[in-house]
Amino acid sequence: MVQIAGEKLGDNARSRSRLARLAGIAIVLGALTSTTGCMTHRHTMGDGPRGAEVRTHGTWYAFWGFLPLNDEDSRAFVGGETDYRVRTGFRARDAVTNLVTAPLGFVRRTTTIEK
Repeated sequence: MVQIAGEKLGDNARSRSRLARLAGIAIVLGALTSTTGCMTHRHTMGDGPRGAEVRTHGTWYAFWGFLPLNDEDSRAFVGGETDYRVRTGFRARDAVTNLVTAPLGFVRRTTTIEK
């Protein structure tokens, strides 16, 4: 028997404790692989957006962000504009989606272009 904090634990209690510890580690590792980062990149070109036109698209990546699967051309969204802002990052929808897909190696990221 093992004695922890004045209590004696038998084999069943020890194995339950070990199982609870392993479950906790699995939850933490799952959360770490599912959260691909909480970051936003903002790039302002020229004087920044002058109007209210906003376009948003999501890009999927394989191998946790290494290989883009549907690489959208942001320049096509911008057109000939010289004053705009590009924001890329993970939105709430991306985070929820990534909880399911990130353990499989696929993550989603959103790009927003403001003109």
